[in-house]
Amino acid sequence: MDTEVTRTELPEAMEAFAHRNAGRRTWIEVDDPLIGAQEQGHGLPLMGIAYDRKDKRLQIMLGQFGGPGPHLTHTMGDIVRVDLVRDDCGRDVLLRVAQPEVQTLLRVEPRKLS
Repeated sequence: MDTEVTRTELPEAMEAFAHRNAGRRTWIEVDDPLIGAQEQGHGLPLMGIAYDRKDKRLQIMLGQFGGPGPHLTHTMGDIVRVDLVRDDCGRDVLLRVAQPEVQTLLRVEPRKLS
């Protein structure tokens, strides 16, 4: 199930997504028609997602909390659309961020049903 997130909902929706998925392993890919799909990171836990209303930029932070391990911050501006994709049970599986020529896909590791 895809849900488009409006610009006014974006800060709260990203905070809620980050809270629901904190610590889950992720895979981030940037799809650019000039260079194709490029994986930016894989298997890193989600640390947080923030939307800056003033700068109109979205940041995705991946890596270990307080650890010396790998980390990645992916920043996007000029956002035209954000979609949350959930499975049939309502669990988050993908965050899709579209810019004019590029889209970023953040897949999250599925959680087991309780």
